[in-house]
Amino acid sequence: HVRKTISCKQPCELAGVIIVLVVRPLVAIMEDQVRTLQSKGIAAAVCGKDPETDEKIAAGHYSIVYGSAETLVGDDKWRAILQKDVFRVRLVGIAVDEVQGNEAPFREWCGKVGELRSLLPTSVPLLAMTATASKAMRQKLRNNLGMQQCIELVKSPSRDNIRLATKKVSSDPSITFAWLCGELESKGPRTEKVVIYCKSAKDVSANRLVDMYHSATPEDVKLHIMNSLKDPMSLLRVVSATSALGMGVDFKGVNNVVHNGPPRNIEAYMQAFGRAGRDGSHAHSIILYHGRQLQCLSDEMLMYVSEAKQCMRVKLLQLFDGENTKPLALKHACCSFCALSCDCQDTCDVHASPLEKHAGEGLVHKDRTVTDEQRTILRERLLSITHDMTHQGVCGTLSVYSTQQTEKNTGEIVIKEVMDSSSRLFTLVDIFCNVQVFKVDEAQAILNIVSEVFCDIEECYEDEESINVEDEFGNMTLF
Repeated sequence: HVRKTISCKQPCELAGVIIVLVVRPLVAIMEDQVRTLQSKGIAAAVCGKDPETDEKIAAGHYSIVYGSAETLVGDDKWRAILQKDVFRVRLVGIAVDEVQGNEAPFREWCGKVGELRSLLPTSVPLLAMTATASKAMRQKLRNNLGMQQCIELVKSPSRDNIRLATKKVSSDPSITFAWLCGELESKGPRTEKVVIYCKSAKDVSANRLVDMYHSATPEDVKLHIMNSLKDPMSLLRVVSATSALGMGVDFKGVNNVVHNGPPRNIEAYMQAFGRAGRDGSHAHSIILYHGRQLQCLSDEMLMYVSEAKQCMRVKLLQLFDGENTKPLALKHACCSFCALSCDCQDTCDVHASPLEKHAGEGLVHKDRTVTDEQRTILRERLLSITHDMTHQGVCGTLSVYSTQQTEKNTGEIVIKEVMDSSSRLFTLVDIFCNVQVFKVDEAQAILNIVSEVFCDIEECYEDEESINVEDEFGNMTLF
């Protein structure tokens, strides 16, 4: 991790002499930093803001020039400007913030920033910065940017002041976040600040004390949110956002980061939860999920969420970069797994996030007693149907796990989760919340078997609308 700040002791000496090119993904962040630089007397501007500014940039009037990948690499006009003598002679450095690989970038052109190397002299130094990148990802970035003989400054992304947790919750967000809504209603601007990351923009919602941030959010709203997050006393208490929020923002007073469903990979998770506790105070990162939200995750992310057999901090760093570490000595401050074996008794509870404790409260679970004979019959029936599903393509490895998982493992996972939760499976919502199936017909087939074995479900058929499914991943709208 490198501190993402460009400074100069004598800013007046920069003007008209040298040019530094800064590539960033978000316009709102660039404009905010330009204002900061200008207040210090440094000539800075953003490419593509207006024709007059663009002409001055092309003529070399600015010492620090910001631009997005779409502008600098994807726009033929700017590709031509970068090859003019004013840039080829006076450009002394390129800084790429939030650098990304070309396999699954934040946006398409963000993965093609390496093309700048072919437009500019190879002698120009390049600084690439990212908050989280595994050893394998760093090698991909070096290849993408043509930085084979570079110097690496690497710091472990481990944050000891952040407690890690996962919790399986209802697929109904009105239940999952009922406690938080109650806090907003009763405490208003005194509510602790919370950032809720969602998988897609359709899951993001806004309110008076709550706002939303995603790629299509108007720039003035983005700026308002970023300024609010920098101010611990701001009215804004909860931000519902996609991963677009946080690139270049130094959050103040945000000690709760919640994921409404797991991120797709470990890198994205570590990037997001690192936005909590920036002042060093104790903070919380929690993944709230139901079974259907485990679709399309990387193998590492799926292992992290679904296999709670060891310290979550240790597991996370092992999956991320093979780093060997130890649990925190203060177990209740480490993670939800370590907290289970903490011997501090009553004092432990204060170190759990209120949302971790209260998420899902109000959900009334029916319950049944399951005999050994019923468990045996249920397992036999499940073995038959999961085998048929896999070979008929109804369930299959794609819908339950990644293609790297075997059909045998796929069936075993489904069976184990059904068996473990058999006492509380009465509806399709129960199936989706507890079992890793992602299609209504799969869940219906399992529910039919449960009904036949226990004979205590009055109506075991529900249409897709009754489970409030909004997209192919089963994500719901917040608030």
